[in-house]
Amino acid sequence: MMLLPTSVFGQTLDELVADRPLSLVGTSTLKVMLFNVFDSALYTDTGQWNEPDKSFRLTLTYKRNLKARWLVRSTGEEWEHLGITDNRLNSWMSELATMWPDINKGDSITLDVDAQGTSRFFYNQYEIGVITDPDFGPLFAAIWLSPNTSQPKHRAQLLGEQ
Repeated sequence: MMLLPTSVFGQTLDELVADRPLSLVGTSTLKVMLFNVFDSALYTDTGQWNEPDKSFRLTLTYKRNLKARWLVRSTGEEWEHLGITDNRLNSWMSELATMWPDINKGDSITLDVDAQGTSRFFYNQYEIGVITDPDFGPLFAAIWLSPNTSQPKHRAQLLGEQ
């Protein structure tokens, strides 16, 4: 298990949630074929998803062990599926590859996008990295929340539509 001291990366996820509570939009379990991959929960200021580009939080709690390189590769594949061709994608994927750890069953990764559009990633309770580009968070969330996602049932459940 990776243990990160809060003094290196700032506040814990619990501290962030206490400082900036958000309202639950919905939850879902992503299933691929017969396998549960992760449970997810989406939060916004209003408890509604109106495609905000700021101030939302997405938590993924994994039900399987996964290598970080697989997570990064899957991110790129999902952006490709969505037709996203931004010239910053490779740079962002490199940043994700340096910050994301291998995942064990029960671990969580949370993306928190603040009011300024800064994206912070938390591994379990600890901040593991920041991407300051305000375009990143919405494009990352689009993997699950775009109407063109590869997982429409998962999207509908996250948005509280099912």
